[in-house]
Amino acid sequence: MGLGTRAKSKAFAAPTADAVVLVGTVQRIIHQNGPDFAIFRMQLDEATLASEVAAPPQHKDEVQESLKDGTVVVRASNPGPLTTGMRLKAEGAWDYARGYGWQLTAQFIVPDAKPATLIAAAFLQVHVPGIGPIRAQMLADHYGEELPTLLGNADALRNVHGIGPALAKAVAEKWNNLTPHDLADLELAGYGVGKGARFKLLAKFGTRAAEVVKANPWEACKVRGLGFAAADALAKRFGVPLDCPVRDQACLLECLADAAQNEGSVRVSEAKSIAAAADKGIPRDRATAARDLLVVEELVVRIVNDNGTVELAPAWLDRMEKAVASHLRRLMATWQPLGEPIVPPPDEGFTLVVDQEAAVRGVQVSGVAVVAGGPGTGKTTILRTACDAFETQSEKTPILCCAPTGRAADRMSRATGRQGSTIHRLLGFRGDSWTVGRANPLPRCILVVDELSMVDVALMYRLLEALQDGSGLVLVGDPDQLPSVGPGAVLRDVLASCALPTYRLKTIMRQAAGNPVIAQCHAVNRGAMPRPEANEHGVVKLLTAKGSGSAVVDPEDVSAGVLATVAWLRDTKGVGMRDMQVLCLGHKTAGGAKELNRALHRLWLPKESDPDNQRLVEGALVLQTKNDYDNGVMNGTQGIVQEVTTTGPGGRVVGATVLWDGRDDPVEHTNTTLGSINPAWAMSVHKAQGSEWPWVVVAVHRGMGFPLLKREVLYTAMSRARKGVVLVGPQRDIQVAAQIPAGNNRRTGLRQYLEDKGNV
Repeated sequence: MGLGTRAKSKAFAAPTADAVVLVGTVQRIIHQNGPDFAIFRMQLDEATLASEVAAPPQHKDEVQESLKDGTVVVRASNPGPLTTGMRLKAEGAWDYARGYGWQLTAQFIVPDAKPATLIAAAFLQVHVPGIGPIRAQMLADHYGEELPTLLGNADALRNVHGIGPALAKAVAEKWNNLTPHDLADLELAGYGVGKGARFKLLAKFGTRAAEVVKANPWEACKVRGLGFAAADALAKRFGVPLDCPVRDQACLLECLADAAQNEGSVRVSEAKSIAAAADKGIPRDRATAARDLLVVEELVVRIVNDNGTVELAPAWLDRMEKAVASHLRRLMATWQPLGEPIVPPPDEGFTLVVDQEAAVRGVQVSGVAVVAGGPGTGKTTILRTACDAFETQSEKTPILCCAPTGRAADRMSRATGRQGSTIHRLLGFRGDSWTVGRANPLPRCILVVDELSMVDVALMYRLLEALQDGSGLVLVGDPDQLPSVGPGAVLRDVLASCALPTYRLKTIMRQAAGNPVIAQCHAVNRGAMPRPEANEHGVVKLLTAKGSGSAVVDPEDVSAGVLATVAWLRDTKGVGMRDMQVLCLGHKTAGGAKELNRALHRLWLPKESDPDNQRLVEGALVLQTKNDYDNGVMNGTQGIVQEVTTTGPGGRVVGATVLWDGRDDPVEHTNTTLGSINPAWAMSVHKAQGSEWPWVVVAVHRGMGFPLLKREVLYTAMSRARKGVVLVGPQRDIQVAAQIPAGNNRRTGLRQYLEDKGNV
């Protein structure tokens, strides 16, 4: 008997229109990652089997056939703790998996169990090392709903097979020492609230978090603790009506959050947000009333533009754009030149052209300026020469160099001869706090920021907050590259406003002029199809046909072509794995980063027969995907795994030693930081921004979706190469990518605030 089987049956909330609703009991748990994810087989109850289960008309017979044994496989994110025998309702949509048949991808899981029982189950899955799914199920089967009253009794726990004295004592001590904060966290986990959302909710509401969520789940959306769909799921669980005003407000906030996350927009057309609310069943009069309340509560800003259009923006993002404009204006007003502008001689073999020399002199005079240009136009030379000039003028004024990623910061260090840093490290970011800011600013300095196209408005705000009056600021970037992942378009808006002195570098330097990679990057930026070209300076190749002469068409062809190219570079050209990088437009399908990482793992490490289960193996190329401040490894850093520690009969990886780029000594990682280390044989173009390699292989195909098949993506990928680039994909797809302009439709307000002083 599982948790919840003794509870009295209760009526479930009405389903969403067109949703698939199944009611039954958990027959077998196939896979479970605590309360955050589960795949399980569900035994349907008689009423569900007797009814006509909703399914797409064209697949109705197939779905009914799959249910003939009375069971179905369910995949669910944030289902809360599950045990076999638990009765529940699953609501979602049908999904066909090759080799597995029809499954239900559940949006909502509503268990029929008491809160105390859910807390006990969550406790076993979240807090107790040594209690895995099997032992947790044993305890649940033995005690059922009496379990919450017995978890603190070590003698009672020992009556369960598999629970020895030491483990029973550990469980009881942990249960008896739970704080009110722990209990609130466990209750939220029992309701299926994810770990990240629980952290934010507890930070906002404290031990009242579960009470607040039960009374009004959409209140949590206002503090970005929950998404709108998750709040709806909780409302269904608790029987909260879906026609309350707070849900209407949460819907509008979700529309703005989606625009920021998926489009990078700070603002959203008011008409679009009202239409999004209508899609959720919220009529126009209620949506406009919700908008007015959000404006009064200062959670949303309503902007009426000169052309009569109306936009909405999250208040926190709008405030940041205004602050960025104000800080830039403040720095320009307080800058005092350090002396007469000078142009130190560049390194041997380099010669400054007219626009480059003007840039070096100009940044010294204005102090706050933008240097913009594409590959080969001398941005690196300008950085080094300008830093030398500032240092010659005043040895007392420190020159600080920073960039958004670790690799970009390392490249900046080599380019300028000065220590580069990530922006996050410069500002002392520690995961949830910034030690450097308005209250504790940087010293009065010259700050040089490279790869500005990658900097979103929130990070720019943090950076400018930390600069004292009189500081200099040199912003460097390529406006034709991909914009920042986060919301805003800082470089684009600053350039368009003409509010800062701007030096555009258009002349390709003599040292780069003969490189086909540089030439074809600029050709793509003009909308031209890249063409093969090779000389002693570099190589551009297009692999659009297979060895048999037939065209590359499918993602599988692209994947095979990438593997053949990597093998050719390695075996024929003698290029090592650290001197080449495979870039993909996205992650999905055979030509995406996920599948190519598996295939390239087998190519580079053929002795490792099972790369899927051994992601971290000796010799593997890996990428840090989050800033790890404890170990000093920044997001975007690559490294080589030197040693792996495994435990248990399945060989589960619990530790790894990695030699990261730029480090002399390897770093030992424990189980708590392994989740941010991913394979790096292939990566997305977005992840590659700010980095360079001698050779780059780019997988191109329309299976990634047309939002990624754009000029700025192809241009950014090609510009990561110094010596050679190989494009692998159907010719028509490469041509489409080159011809379709970026069409950056991000809605932002920074340009307006920079142009109009009255609005700041």
